[in-house]
Amino acid sequence: MSRLALLRVPRDPDLRAAVVAALLAAVAVTTVPQAAVRLVCTLPLGLFLPGFVLRSAIFPAARLELSARLMLIPALSLAVLVFGALFLDVTGVGLWRWSWALFLLSVVAAGATLAQSVRDRPRDRTASAAPITVVRALNRGDMVVIAVVLAVVVGAVVASRIPLSNAHVVGYTRLWATEVAPRKVQFTGANDRRQAGSFELVVSLARKAVMSRRLRLRAGAEYRASVVVPPSPVPMRVTGELFATNGTRALPEAVHPTLAPQSRGSR
Repeated sequence: MSRLALLRVPRDPDLRAAVVAALLAAVAVTTVPQAAVRLVCTLPLGLFLPGFVLRSAIFPAARLELSARLMLIPALSLAVLVFGALFLDVTGVGLWRWSWALFLLSVVAAGATLAQSVRDRPRDRTASAAPITVVRALNRGDMVVIAVVLAVVVGAVVASRIPLSNAHVVGYTRLWATEVAPRKVQFTGANDRRQAGSFELVVSLARKAVMSRRLRLRAGAEYRASVVVPPSPVPMRVTGELFATNGTRALPEAVHPTLAPQSRGSR
């Protein structure tokens, strides 16, 4: 098979639709903020499209029954997810949303291209008709598909039991707030990652920043900072946010304690 054939865009409508659907799902998974939308796009991207294109490449000319396709497509997709987790961990890329989307999109695109190349390959009908005829005569078609499904599932289960290494684990950060005195809130940020990192702690009152601290915390270290909230006749919302500033991929930690209203003359 030539390199140009591997780079060729699938011509058949079903394979081309699979690639386009995978591309749209990957973009949605990595860019859309709504979790429900990401979940809807993740299901076909992870559980249907990889198995669909691989089934088309493995059985290009076989007319499988609907029950056989319903078993084979999820089984192949499951195998892709298991081996994908091992691949992303071993290579050090990590199990991120963007890495999963890129990996699954690559699998779908490569599988669709391979399926198109297999379909375009000239076949010897006299040589291929006999096995299919024998299989249909013996009614073994579904048994062959079931055997393939079982082999794939068993292989995926065995591979899933291989423990992932923690060499590429980043860790996490924590941030919490405590009212240590009347109208005085203390924010504590902790770096529970495997390595030191640079952070910025920002505290806001009613959406207005009143304190900003740039920190360098070693692994396992904590930092505490306090802010005095002035009396207010309405509930006052205090917001603390901890950002990673050293280029690591991490969402900001945020807490939002709300203090009860208090007039300036009361104690």
